[in-house]
Amino acid sequence: MSVRHLSQDIAPGGRIGIAHISGGVRKVSEAIWWLFLDHETLKPNYKYASFNSRSDKLFTRRSIAYTPFRESRCIIPASAFVEGLGDKKTYHKIELEDSAIAFGGLYKEYINS
Repeated sequence: MSVRHLSQDIAPGGRIGIAHISGGVRKVSEAIWWLFLDHETLKPNYKYASFNSRSDKLFTRRSIAYTPFRESRCIIPASAFVEGLGDKKTYHKIELEDSAIAFGGLYKEYINS
């Protein structure tokens, strides 16, 4: 799968590029910004939000991110990010001029059969 250059704003459930190690090999792959997909459709299950994980939950055994944090970390390159305020109507776009941002991420591989 080739990774497309994405220049638009990407919301949870959208396609992103990730850098990760699989089988000891460094890879860049296309991914969906959602940790746990529906097993039948391989699409985000919006009933259970899993697009962000809280750092204070990474050490809680029953949390959704516990195992991926230990087994499948990645880097998510970006040129900006958008942060919303509590009113859900006000958003701020944060960009670095002539630079990139690297986010730490968690991923899960799915087999499309």
